[in-house]
Amino acid sequence: MGFSSSSREVAEEVSNLQYDALTDFLRLLAAKFDADATEDDERGICKGGDLALAEGPPRQDDSPMD
Repeated sequence: MGFSSSSREVAEEVSNLQYDALTDFLRLLAAKFDADATEDDERGICKGGDLALAEGPPRQDDSPMD
């Protein structure tokens, strides 16, 4: 599933959430990342996306998210 909005627009929408809603969203997102990483690991899939080791700053362009 892709987004028609740019990365910047999605970030702005997320940042406009109230703190409690944002906290809940980020916890759910982290849990989803963990679950996906566990499934990928079990299937021997490495996407090279260890977020803690990601190089460089976040993308600053306005290209659509995939």
